[in-house]
Order: sequence, then structure tokens, then C-alpha cells
Amino acid sequence: MDVTTLVFQPRIDATVVILVVIAIGMHAPIAGLHHWAAAGFATCLILALAFRLNGAVHSALLATLAVVMATIPLLSQTIGPLPVLPLLIPLVISTLLIAMSRETRSELSWLRLGEVTMSMWLLVGATGIVSAVGLVVWALWTDNFGIGAQMVAGVSHLPVVALVLIVIPMFAAFNAVTEETIFRGVLYTSVARSSQSVWFANVVQAVAFAALHFEMGFPNGWVGYGMLTVYALVLGYLRIQTGGLLASVVAHIIADLVIGYIVLFAPMMS
Repeated sequence: MDVTTLVFQPRIDATVVILVVIAIGMHAPIAGLHHWAAAGFATCLILALAFRLNGAVHSALLATLAVVMATIPLLSQTIGPLPVLPLLIPLVISTLLIAMSRETRSELSWLRLGEVTMSMWLLVGATGIVSAVGLVVWALWTDNFGIGAQMVAGVSHLPVVALVLIVIPMFAAFNAVTEETIFRGVLYTSVARSSQSVWFANVVQAVAFAALHFEMGFPNGWVGYGMLTVYALVLGYLRIQTGGLLASVVAHIIADLVIGYIVLFAPMMS
């Protein structure tokens, strides 16, 4: 059954429980429980493999790899300055491992662009405009640009033209594709298929996405958490309506471009 045809028919089984635990576990760093998150994700992965809960294997594997990279000092210090890599590397590794097994290959059903109608493109544009305005307002309100400020500081020696035309667009593309694949792809699809509810899955991926950005994202903190939950629900809606990731990726790229340019030019204007 295609996830785009699912209605509100939630059912609780072991797979759904593990996926929800993973989403809740992404909130652990908010309470300073980083190592508990690592233990929780590893336990979810072991249970999913032991009981052949194929719907949860990819999400559990990805989450475990990501938190390991974040908690091992050597790895975190090496890849930390490039915020997309702690997610991109686990995504690539987990996807390759899942693709190697016939039993788990069905978990890659999120690999589709979808069909984007004109009304959906209009919604993508509207989402981009509203998110851009919200990000500008948040930037004017806060003095904490999170990891984005650190990233720009690391490439500040480059010419402004290169930053504007190459570095920031490349970051926006890689970051958007990675985060959309993880949250509106892997996590959303797994929850939707196992719970039989696209709307429940949309809420699960949205709060997990917001939690990821709580500490060092743009926006961050509790205000950022609220903003990003709403934003992720809209991206999830695009995913539901189009049956693929193209629309949400484009909307996400627009937001990431705005973030990059805000972080780059805000110090020059102060």
C-alpha cells in the first residue's frame, strides 16, 4: 500500500513503539541526556533486528550511527564544523547497508520524487516566502545563530562572491536533501507504513526534526522548536500530497539559502 493513500487508522505494534521511541529519543539532548540517547537508539536497533521488525531497522540504524558520531570525541571534533556531515554520513552508510539485504530493501520505498502539481508548487513557493520572513524576524530577535555562525566563520576567509554563489547554495542543497531524506523520507515513511496513519507519521517526524535543531539550529531554543515543528508539518504535508520528496526538498532549500545569507550578512550590517 502506498503511504500517500493511508488514512487515520493508527495501530500500535512493536515497530510503531520503536519508531516513536526514536523520535522521542531525539529530544534527549534537550535534557542533557546525550548518552541515554545513544543507549536507547542502540537498544531499538537490537530489538528491531532480533524481532525482524524491518519497518524500524533503517530508522534505528541511522539514529544509532548519527548519535555515535556525535558522542565520540574524535569523530565529533573531525566532522563537527560541517553540520551536514553528522547526518549525511550515517544516512549514506545506513542506506547502503539496508540496500544490501533483500529483507530490508523495502524500507527504501521513500526513494521517489513524487508528482508535484501546480497547486503544490504554489504551496512550495508560499512555504518558502513565509519561512523566509519567519527566519528574518527570528534573526532580528535573537543573538544566537547557532552552528550556522560557526560554519560561516570557518569559511569567512573566502571571497564573498564564492560564499554567495557556491558555498551557501551547496550547503543549502546538501543539508536540505539530507534532512528531507531522513525525516520526511526514512522516519516518516516507516511510521506511516507501520501505524497506517500519515497524519500520525507527520507529527512524529515534525517533533523529531524540531528537536534536532533545539541546541544549535537556526532557529533554536523553545521558540525555534515551535517554529520548526510547524515548518516540518508543512513539509510533511507536501510529502503526503505529492507522494515524494521533491517538493519538500525545494521548499527546504529556499529556507536554507535564507539562513545562509542571514548568517553571512548579519555581522556586516551590525
